[in-house]
Amino acid sequence: MRGQDKNILAHPPHIFGMSPKYRCSVCGSPHVMAKIGGNYYCFKCGSKIVIEHARRVIEIYKATVVPQGKT
Repeated sequence: MRGQDKNILAHPPHIFGMSPKYRCSVCGSPHVMAKIGGNYYCFKCGSKIVIEHARRVIEIYKATVVPQGKT
């Protein structure tokens, strides 16, 4: 039982969002959470990229869909 307790506490830091090898491509944070387009990002910077992409997709969708009542 004691060996199991030691293993639970002995997780490498990257499991908890800290990677000794990788840093955020934007702010340099060691708290890397995602790899987007080949670059590593922390949660804050990665979420900005995802939100901006979603906004662009919505704008493209709005521009290509025929407005209601104009068929």
